[in-house]
Amino acid sequence: MRRRTTIAQTPPAPAAAVDSLQRGLEALRCFRPGDDTLGTAELASRLNLPRNTTLRLLTTLQAHGFLRRLPDTDEFSLDVECLFVGQALLGSSLLVRRARPVLQTLAARFGLHVLLCVPERLDMLTLLHTSGSAAKPLPLAAGLTLPVATTALGCAWLWTQQPAVQGEWLARLRESAPATGGDSQAAKIYQAFHEIEKGGTCFSQDDWRKDVSMVAAPLVMRDGSTAAIACMNAETQGRADFSPECCAALSEAAKEISHAIQGSAFRFTQ
Repeated sequence: MRRRTTIAQTPPAPAAAVDSLQRGLEALRCFRPGDDTLGTAELASRLNLPRNTTLRLLTTLQAHGFLRRLPDTDEFSLDVECLFVGQALLGSSLLVRRARPVLQTLAARFGLHVLLCVPERLDMLTLLHTSGSAAKPLPLAAGLTLPVATTALGCAWLWTQQPAVQGEWLARLRESAPATGGDSQAAKIYQAFHEIEKGGTCFSQDDWRKDVSMVAAPLVMRDGSTAAIACMNAETQGRADFSPECCAALSEAAKEISHAIQGSAFRFTQ
């Protein structure tokens, strides 16, 4: 697969790690958008840990304000310290600060939703969402995750990666889906790469939500950090909803953000 010469480098793992801290962070990762509460048994299953070990982790996180336990139940929800950390990240991220005015201008100009996303394991994590006044409502916000393998956002990010990483994703697709489904999605990814090589953006429809179309562009910072930006529209008829001017503007927005970072991007990794 073709790719840009500037690619993301995953930093080496720390020489020493605290297992209990890692487990606690993994417990917080178990909560995804839409998970208002999770029970101890469900969290233990997601963590692949004994229930008693999981409960000790949850109780510790509760004591420090990261989780809240519902009275008289074994159900937990995220608490205010998680919001504090997330807001601190968004407030200090140079990438978000540089991208915000560029994407706001893009959204207002074309009346669309615009997202800035970074990789988070098997998903793309939304750092910034803005929309034009004419954009039809969609449930979008910072913190939303979208799948890498089946969205234009994910394909745009995947295009920036080394061939070995791209190959791992294609192998995952073929293992997790029937042969025809995996091959079909792989073909879509190849098509997206071809579109990016040709015009700087790629398109997808019906892969994330049937009522949404999306066109995305890869974002490569000078320090090797990578992300993706996308324009989205609801109740669309396909690629025709994104004019050539919109696609060109999206590609130029990616370049503008990259240049504005000037090698100082906050590094996000999988």
